[in-house]
Amino acid sequence: MLVDFFRAPLAAATNPQLATERYLDGLTLFRPFIQAGARRFELSSAPKIQGTRLEASEELAVAGAKLRVTTSYALLADEPQLEITTRVEHLGGHELETLNAGDRIRWGNSDYFLDGRRGRPSYSGRAFEIGRKGAGGDLVLLPGSGKMAVNYSSTQPGLMGELSTSYGIFPLKKGDVKAVRRVLAYRALAEAPRAEGTAVLEVKLEDERGRPLAGKLSFRGLGGTPDPDFGNDGDERGANRFVYSGNGQIRRPLFPGRYRVIATSGIERDLATFDVTLASGETVSRTARLPRVIETPGVLDADLHLHQARSPDADIADRTRLISIAAEGLEFAVASDHYAVGDFGPALDELTRSGELTRRPIVIRGSEITTTGHDFGHFNVFPLDSVEGIPFENTTPKALFGAVRKLAPGSLLQVNHPRWPKSYFARYSLDPGRAVVRPEFRDEFSEDYDALEVFNGFDAWSHALVRNVLRDYLKLIARGKRYTATGNSDSHGLFFVDPGMPRNLVRYGTAASDDADLEAEPARVIEAIRKGHVLVTNGPIIDVSIDGVGPGGTLKTGRKRVTLAIEVRAAPWIDVSDVEVLRGGGERIRSIPIAPTRDVTRLSYRATLNGDGSTFFVVVARGKKPLPNVYRPGVRPFAFTNPIFITP
Repeated sequence: MLVDFFRAPLAAATNPQLATERYLDGLTLFRPFIQAGARRFELSSAPKIQGTRLEASEELAVAGAKLRVTTSYALLADEPQLEITTRVEHLGGHELETLNAGDRIRWGNSDYFLDGRRGRPSYSGRAFEIGRKGAGGDLVLLPGSGKMAVNYSSTQPGLMGELSTSYGIFPLKKGDVKAVRRVLAYRALAEAPRAEGTAVLEVKLEDERGRPLAGKLSFRGLGGTPDPDFGNDGDERGANRFVYSGNGQIRRPLFPGRYRVIATSGIERDLATFDVTLASGETVSRTARLPRVIETPGVLDADLHLHQARSPDADIADRTRLISIAAEGLEFAVASDHYAVGDFGPALDELTRSGELTRRPIVIRGSEITTTGHDFGHFNVFPLDSVEGIPFENTTPKALFGAVRKLAPGSLLQVNHPRWPKSYFARYSLDPGRAVVRPEFRDEFSEDYDALEVFNGFDAWSHALVRNVLRDYLKLIARGKRYTATGNSDSHGLFFVDPGMPRNLVRYGTAASDDADLEAEPARVIEAIRKGHVLVTNGPIIDVSIDGVGPGGTLKTGRKRVTLAIEVRAAPWIDVSDVEVLRGGGERIRSIPIAPTRDVTRLSYRATLNGDGSTFFVVVARGKKPLPNVYRPGVRPFAFTNPIFITP
C-alpha cells in the first residue's frame, strides 16, 4: 500500500472542508490487478527498493497461463508526480485472448472529478483523468495514453466509494510483454469555480440572555427558489444546505430568491424559523434567539464516535468538526479516527483564541480500532494516547481486547455498529434470541468490552434497525452482562451524518448550571459512561427512576413493591408520540401514547411495580414526525435509557 506524497513547499488544501490541515491527505490504497474474464487477481506482494524505484513482482497462474507481473513506482525528484508501470510477461501455457490491467484505489472522501467536471455519486464509463481535491492540492490519476475505464459507486453524498480503473484489454501469448503506464500527480483540476449568489444573509444567533450562541442554519427554497447547494465538500460557511457557526456570527452569500431558514443549537433549545426574500446585491440581517427550554445541569451531551481527516474515509478538518460540534449543542466529543489517535486540542485552542468558539467543549483523544485481514468489526477506545501495540490486522477479538486492556487499562472499549456487515455481531453470528455465538466461534470471540453502540447515526432513518441492536443489547443484559448502551453519530463529514444525531446524555454528577457542565472532570464523565448513567437520544429527553435509582443503578427492593417514575421532555419542535417500558430481555409492560403538544413536558408518569425478583427496566420514547434540521429525510425522534436493575 502506498501513502502520502506531497509537493514542496506544500500547497494549501483545495478542499474547503479540510481548511488548514496538512500532511493528512493523499493515497490510502493503490492495489494493481489483472483480470482474465470474470476473475480478478490482485497484486499484493510487498514492493522492494530497486535503484530509484520501488518494484513489486510475482508470478501468477491465470486461466492456464503462467505470468510474471511487475509493478514499479518512480517518484519524480522535482515535482509531485508518481509514475506507475505494470509489466505483464507471458512465461508459458495457454494463450490469453483478453487480459485487463487495472487498479483499486481509495483516496479519501472528497467528490471525484472526471475530466475536470465534478462527478456524479456513482459512475461507470471512460475518462482521460480522475481526480479529487484535498490537503496538499488536487490529486489526479491519468493513464499513459488515451482513456481509461472508471467505476465507482457511492451510497451517500460526500462519502465516496472505492474506485476501480482499467487501462485497456489486450491479448497475450507466450513470450509477449505488455506494459501499462499511469501517473498520479498533484496538479490543478480544470474546474470552473462554484458560482456564489449576489445577495447576502447575515444572521446573529443568541441565547435567552442575548449572548452569542453557536448554532446551525438549515435552508429551504420557497416559491420556486431551489434549495441552496453549497457542495459536499464545503466548510462551516456552507455545506449542502447548511451553515454552521461556533460564535453565532453568520454571513452567507445566496442566489436571489425566497428562503425558509431554520436556526438550531442542539436538542435542549428551541429553534427559530423565519422566511426571507433576497434581491440581487441586497444584504439582509436577522437575529435568531434560541432559548434553552430544558435545563440539564450535571448532564453532558456527548458524541463518542466522530471521524476527521486522519481517517482515510473522512475529509474534515479538526477546526471544522469542532465548529459543527458546538453548533449541534454537544459538550463532550471523542476523536475516533481509523488507525490513528485523534486530538482536537490544538484546533480547540486556536478557535478559542480567535473567538470562533464561544464555548469550549470537553474533548477526548481516542481511536476507532478497525480490523483488517480477519475483519470482525470496529471498536472505539478512549481515552487513548497511542495505537502502537494494539493489533488490528489478522487478529482475534480476544487478542485485540486483551491488548487494549494491557496497553490502555483505564480506557473504555466500545463495540461499534455491531450488526453492520462484517461488524462484530454479524461476523460471529450472534444469535438474536439468546445473544450467544455458535460454539465454533467461542475460542476467539470475547465479551470483554464496556459499551455497545446500539444507535448509530447511519441507522437513524430506521427505528427498526436501531431496535434490532437494542434487542441484542437487552438479551445480553438478561444474560447477566453489564454493558453500557450508547448512541453516536459516526459522522464522517459536516452534514452527513450530523454530529450529535444521536448523542449520549451522560449524568456525571451535579453542577450549578448548564454552563458549569463544561468544567466537568473528563475522568468522571468516562466513569459515568462506564457505569451506564446514560440516556441515548436524538431528541426526546427521558428522566426515569425506580424509588430514586436511575439508569445504571441497582435497587435492592426487599421484595417490596416499588415506584417507577418517568418524565419525558422535548423542545417544542421535537415530536414525541409514545413511550414504552421494557422489562428484562425486552418484554413490553407499558405502552403510553402521548398527545401532540408543544409543551416541553410531554409525560409525567408514575406506576407501581412488583419488586419481588431480579430484573431490569428500560424506557423508550419515539416520535412520528421527522426532525426538521437534519440532512437525511425521515429521521424521526428516538430515545432509550440504560437499564435500572432491581434485586430482592
